[in-house]
Amino acid sequence: MSAYVLRRFARRQASRPKREIKPTRATRRVLLVLLTGAGRLSGYPIARAAQVNSGGVYVILARLERIGWVASDWEQGKPEGERRRFYQLTRYGRAKALEMLGLDNGHV
Repeated sequence: MSAYVLRRFARRQASRPKREIKPTRATRRVLLVLLTGAGRLSGYPIARAAQVNSGGVYVILARLERIGWVASDWEQGKPEGERRRFYQLTRYGRAKALEMLGLDNGHV
């Protein structure tokens, strides 16, 4: 891609307001795994636990991260090609996930 196309895309993305995410079955399953998961989880264990294909789970995680529900960081101490990305709900994301799933803090 040319630098011009990338700049246009970045400007368009930055000008869009943060949207809520659609409560699809796959999204609800991923959120449930993140709510009940122990700390940081990488994409593959999330996909397996949520029973969502791995391609779909990364799209969902990227959307959740873009709207501020999920934070991620890269595994340290391994070569770049072998590192995993770990995901966890933010405080805001936890509240929104509980709301979307119709749960309260006592259920999780």
